[in-house]
Amino acid sequence: MLTQMTLASETAILRAAGLSTLGFYLKLAPITLVLGFMGVIIDDQIAPRSELALAIWWNRTDPTPENGHAFWFRDTSRIVHVGYAADGGARLGEVDIYTRDMEGRLTGTLHAAQASHTPAGGWILHDVSGLSVHNLVAQAQPTQASVPWAMNLPPAEIIRLAADRHPFPRAS
Repeated sequence: MLTQMTLASETAILRAAGLSTLGFYLKLAPITLVLGFMGVIIDDQIAPRSELALAIWWNRTDPTPENGHAFWFRDTSRIVHVGYAADGGARLGEVDIYTRDMEGRLTGTLHAAQASHTPAGGWILHDVSGLSVHNLVAQAQPTQASVPWAMNLPPAEIIRLAADRHPFPRAS
């Protein structure tokens, strides 16, 4: 803007009218600060929330969510691999959960064909098979139709984890 004003001789006209350089900048400061503040708010708050809302909507309306990409995350002492997320993060496909002891050694695995988030706020694993590991010996666990999963992440957080770029950090 300042370059354009200089090229159009507007700065020279303002100086000829008696406006000092400091006075010129003081008159521009309020609008500059307001525009800068608005830019920060849009970039920091509005755009990330819009991106997350779009990602949730896109995931809900995806006719083939199983073609989505897999992702990993850590849940306390467990490491979780999710094949894909669907229904806005309320349904997960191909879930593998690896449990570890306090020293980081593998103590067991669970594989679920799907996981679903219930309206009450909990997660349920479906078609679950697993292994337990004790003293370097793996033992198969009986297959179960459904098992509750103690994970506190809501579907929106799942979509945030599944995103290529994370829209914004999780609120504390």
